[in-house]
Amino acid sequence: MSFRNTQPSSSQSAPSSPPTTPAPTMQLPELLQASIALAGKPSEPPFGLVRGRGSLKNALIYVAIGAFVSGILILVIGLLIYHFPARLAGQSLLINVLGHTAGFAALISFIAQRQRLSFRQRDEFATALAMAWSPSMLVIGGIFYLLGGFISFVGNLGNLALSLLFMAAALKALRVLFSKPYEETFVSVGYSLLLYNLILSFVTYIVVQLFV
Repeated sequence: MSFRNTQPSSSQSAPSSPPTTPAPTMQLPELLQASIALAGKPSEPPFGLVRGRGSLKNALIYVAIGAFVSGILILVIGLLIYHFPARLAGQSLLINVLGHTAGFAALISFIAQRQRLSFRQRDEFATALAMAWSPSMLVIGGIFYLLGGFISFVGNLGNLALSLLFMAAALKALRVLFSKPYEETFVSVGYSLLLYNLILSFVTYIVVQLFV
């Protein structure tokens, strides 16, 4: 009488591990909380929160909302303090939303291409930079715009300060998320900021020409 040595099937040989569920996408309320935390402690930006949770769409929506809010702030300052005409104040709001959102999208696309980021990495980088963009625009941009009406050269200083803040945030995000050294990313970030400002200037020109 022969006995067969029965081997367990592959499905029985080891317990199957449960499927790993992807981390939930970072939503707008979480981005707002991260922005508040970053504004309170800018030396330690919480960029690590976006690992595996980035979303280019949510980042662009968050930037557009931040641009709208900062545009409303500029509009109110322009109407109440500088007594700008309503049409001019409305133009500034439109320029703020369209120009900064389009510039941000171009900046992300340019850096992702130059640094050979995957789609997932691009989304993470966009989300991390978006959380730093909004408080910079609201706080720094608002303060310099308020002072610009009284001291003429302050407006140019405000643009320079914002560009330097965006550069620092972009370099830091690339280092924290992907361990890219500053010297490897500095040129890409610098050119992307130039592109950002060119798009903002182009949108400004188009809006002004349309509403003349």
